[in-house]
Amino acid sequence: MHPSACAHMPWPGAWQVVHFELCHGDEARGALHLVDLAGSERLSRTEATGERRAEGVAVNKSLSALGDVLLALSNNTEHVPYRNSRMTHLLQPFMRRGCRVAMLIAASPAATDAAETAAALAFGARAR
Repeated sequence: MHPSACAHMPWPGAWQVVHFELCHGDEARGALHLVDLAGSERLSRTEATGERRAEGVAVNKSLSALGDVLLALSNNTEHVPYRNSRMTHLLQPFMRRGCRVAMLIAASPAATDAAETAAALAFGARAR
């Protein structure tokens, strides 16, 4: 794999989050999972070829599948297409209804990247 190649990377393990309410003695448990989703790549801008191009196409496909899952969850549809990508299938236990999903987006301030930044922000808005 090329050293600068982008791929989705689940960080090993999870942190267990425990909230204990002193007044009532209630305890709530949860888990925090961090996943580096890599960025979508406009193949026309990267001019990638060969293996790097194939990886960029795969990244874009799995991000599209993630967008489909987020849309299905937010629209409360009966079928959620978790199995459309390996990434969404692996993340299924953490993205089911009732779970909270937050997305951090790294965006470029450069005017030449305005279209990419707008697309990234629109994608992030689907994670509500």
